[in-house]
Amino acid sequence: MKISGINTISTLLLFFLFCRLSVSASAIRFDEHGVLECETFSAGIVHRDRGWNSTEQRKLSAAAERISQNNGEKFRFPFHGFQAEQTVTRLGDNRYRLTYSLTSSGNIETNSIYFLMAPFIGLAEHNEVRLNGRAIPFPLSYDRNFTRLHNNIRTLELPLNQGFLQWKFAAPISVKLEDLRQYNIQAFDIRLLFTPSDGALRSSKFEAEVSYTPYQVKAVALKEKNGQQDTNFRYIPFCLEGVKKLNENSSPLSLNIPSGSRTLFLLHSADLPSGVKAADLELADSSGRKTIMPITVGRETGSLKTQTLPARAFCFEEGIPDECGFFYVTAFELPEDVERAGIIAAGNYLFAGAACSRQRIPLRSENGDYMLKAGKDWRRIENRLDVIPGSALDFSSFAVDAPAGKYGRTIVRDGHFQFSDRPGVPVRFYGVNLCFSSCFPSKEQADIIAQRLARQGFNAVRFHHFDHLLVKDLPDNYSTVDPEKLDRMEYLVYALKKAGIYITLDLFTIRSTKPDEVSAFPEGLNKYDILNYKIAVLLYPEVRNQFKTFIKTLLTHKNPYTGQTWLEDPAFNHISVLNENNPRHLYDRCIPAIKRELEKQTQEYCRQNRIELTDKNKRSLLMKVLMSRYDEYWRDMVGFLRDIGVKNPLTEQNFCSYPYLHEQRRTYDYVDNHKYWDHPSFGGKQWGLPMFFLSESALAHRGRLPKWLGNSRVFGKPYTVTEMNFCYPNSYRAEGALLYSAVAGLQDWDGIYHYDYADGIGRMFSKGKQQLRIFDICNDMARLIPARIGTALFLRRDVSPAATAYPVAVDVSSPSASDARFPEIAEDLIFRGRTGSLLVRDGKLLDPVPEGTREICNMDSVLKSAPVPCFAPEKRKQQERILSDTGEIEIDYAGQTFSLVAPQTEAGIFPAGATFRGRHLSARSIKTFGIIAAITLNGKSFADSSRLLLIHATDCKQENSLYDSRKLSVLKHYGDLQHVLARHGICEISLSLSEGNWKIYALDFDGKRLGEVPFKQAGGQIHFVADTFYGTDRVTFAYELIKEK
Repeated sequence: MKISGINTISTLLLFFLFCRLSVSASAIRFDEHGVLECETFSAGIVHRDRGWNSTEQRKLSAAAERISQNNGEKFRFPFHGFQAEQTVTRLGDNRYRLTYSLTSSGNIETNSIYFLMAPFIGLAEHNEVRLNGRAIPFPLSYDRNFTRLHNNIRTLELPLNQGFLQWKFAAPISVKLEDLRQYNIQAFDIRLLFTPSDGALRSSKFEAEVSYTPYQVKAVALKEKNGQQDTNFRYIPFCLEGVKKLNENSSPLSLNIPSGSRTLFLLHSADLPSGVKAADLELADSSGRKTIMPITVGRETGSLKTQTLPARAFCFEEGIPDECGFFYVTAFELPEDVERAGIIAAGNYLFAGAACSRQRIPLRSENGDYMLKAGKDWRRIENRLDVIPGSALDFSSFAVDAPAGKYGRTIVRDGHFQFSDRPGVPVRFYGVNLCFSSCFPSKEQADIIAQRLARQGFNAVRFHHFDHLLVKDLPDNYSTVDPEKLDRMEYLVYALKKAGIYITLDLFTIRSTKPDEVSAFPEGLNKYDILNYKIAVLLYPEVRNQFKTFIKTLLTHKNPYTGQTWLEDPAFNHISVLNENNPRHLYDRCIPAIKRELEKQTQEYCRQNRIELTDKNKRSLLMKVLMSRYDEYWRDMVGFLRDIGVKNPLTEQNFCSYPYLHEQRRTYDYVDNHKYWDHPSFGGKQWGLPMFFLSESALAHRGRLPKWLGNSRVFGKPYTVTEMNFCYPNSYRAEGALLYSAVAGLQDWDGIYHYDYADGIGRMFSKGKQQLRIFDICNDMARLIPARIGTALFLRRDVSPAATAYPVAVDVSSPSASDARFPEIAEDLIFRGRTGSLLVRDGKLLDPVPEGTREICNMDSVLKSAPVPCFAPEKRKQQERILSDTGEIEIDYAGQTFSLVAPQTEAGIFPAGATFRGRHLSARSIKTFGIIAAITLNGKSFADSSRLLLIHATDCKQENSLYDSRKLSVLKHYGDLQHVLARHGICEISLSLSEGNWKIYALDFDGKRLGEVPFKQAGGQIHFVADTFYGTDRVTFAYELIKEK
């Protein structure tokens, strides 16, 4: 068998990971750096200097000097100026004395030095750390009160997957606990501080005993089988003696609990709805005193018929012999001296088994060893990127009107984009980003890309991250384009135009300056972060001239395939000049040379205006001068672009939602912004593993996206979002297309673009390789199939725009104007009516109040008078359920559901066990979170449509990808990068349609009919089960419903 080199490497890596996870990992061990490892958990020492820069033992480039000793070993290694000596002495099985001694000949400035244990969220969820025997639970959501210093700690205990990691310190120490989710890192810090731990140090030390004690759990039998095992859930054995089906009339079920038990595990279920009490666990001690613990569906157990994850229990995935339905495992912490236990049913309660332990064991997600493989919950799929023309997944008829530019240039009129030769008709753009080498396809590839995008329902493309590649191979400068690459782009423009797809771009993304290209930076700005160019172009005329040279070269070159320059071609719709250029946000991260230049210009400004520059006013004056340079830059660039013939609408600062940005944004032709849901964060190297994600629905966070975007809009100007994504591997990202397109339609926005379609040409044309990436949607059916919902809701305008408006009054000098986001009360208004900002100065409105305004959110009470009612956001109570003023959209934060009911589309987002009810579509999720959408493909309503598309999408993941737990919130390995898995989901569907001879077909990802789906029909009602697992080996996320004549 011949295997390619790269496949061999991937296979070996996966084999190594599998072997590491398969061997018994319960013993304490130390790696080549001296880092402690136990199960899948690792810990070592960390030093932080005065600037909080860290040196970590686990990240040292060289292995430590390792010296064997009697009953142990010694590690020696340099450590941030110290010489570190680590002694490990074996005291018994899984028990060691651990001593660190750090010495230096000179003072080492130290902010903190500590032994770090950093449990990922999967280990911490439903878990606790015990300090001096006192349990401190890890909070389920971020809690700033968790972060604090604990002094005089003698013992520490941390429950792991299979046992306890226990510390006994030689002398009392301080322990710092910190919740890192405030930095979007899905982990906690447990810092065991050295002595001394901060200051100008020449020495520091740490000494403790560390041990590992496995969990000890025994099965509980109703008969004579105590201690025997028929099945197990992780480390918990259960005897299966037949499910006991109890109800409110049943006698209590007695359990044989050994004396001294502190934890009871139940394997059980209930045939009851969520929130209903199923039973009581009754406990009695030696004195006869009783304790009652309720067992409620949704908390201590789950539903038999719907697989839901209760708040305090876990699904038992192995199944119970001869039983159909879902069972759950729950842990109950028992009071001391419990002698008897019994279960008293309050409804239809099912008992399958019990187990107990004399240890206090929290039941929690397993950590560190969850690798996704095909099985009963995941099935391998074959992506189909080319859509069959005329199929139910071909949305080109709703998206494009070829060729692009046939109605003239894109202009701004009446607050929206229109075409110059079709006045009075607003136009919207629904598109994707093509990034990096995706912008330079061959001619054959360009034609394929254009057709794919049109059939997938897009009418626009944004060229992004292309400018550095367009000039990369040229030796002298970064302002002259490579003619071969430009030719590839120009043919792509031709192909897109021919297919009816419009094009936008940023004139700067990541191009820079080469050495000696500009005198201010002889070393070249290309060696630094690109943000430095964005500030340099404001302060240095030479850098700005270099930028202008590149722009003129790019936009004035005649495209041989269209016969027009880019500035002449009406297929180009709107332009952003500098991508994500928010000077106040970026300045602090600039290199010292640029900061010195701004300080120099600020000093000159103060001299000319006779202002004394002090430490107190320095920051505000720096920002004032910086923004005055920005205003001058913007006027200059707009003048330059208009002089060379650019007629497209222009914008900038398309990043962040700071209220103060309104002052500049109101001067642009249109407003643009960017926002992501569950963008990754990094515990180490940027874009390196592990990556941290919330892996939660945006609805669990009160619809944070898209509502963060709403108030950035300037009323009276077009509004676009040219970068938007619900990022992989978030398990709920299929919800994105429905959420943002429904809101964009309600708000009457003018453009939304996925970031991105592909960040490399190989992503779209690599045969035999299916790679899911954080941003790319081209291979991700969990995002690409639901994207059709956006075509229907936004391009076809299935969602009615709100006639009402709820603006926010903003004074850029007020305290809240510099906050990273608007008040949440103001953000929530995005689900009711149109939202945006109005500029206030000296208590008066400078912007006109939009038509339909019902009330104004008066942020910081800056507005003193207004023609409509005003309210202070801090005085208004948050709503848990919001219905749009159009009546078509409803969001329920508490239930984590979202529904849209419009004449041609009905859709919902809901967790497993929940039900969506529209006028014509009803759905109940039986297994797995999912989205559902019914879209009419002909006719004006469900009543007169004879063809519909029904989308039922769950999740896709890379096969063999490795996560810290089943929550999938910490990505530790990408997987095999060749195969993709789809998650099993089941949903009961009911549709109210016109009577007739209907048929339902499961669709492949290219729109091909896989086969008929059985259903029941009674009059105008159709009932069927949507199962993402079709047949024995296929997956479907979509169905075609067609009424035959």
